[in-house]
Amino acid sequence: GRARPVLTAALPHPRLGAAAEEALSRLPGA
Repeated sequence: GRARPVLTAALPHPRLGAAAEEALSRLPGA
């Protein structure tokens, strides 16, 4: 999603960023 670069910059661990991106992608409207 579009938030991915922001998440990967904000979260210190790439896998956490990927997990957050996956979670966001499952949200309605994401």
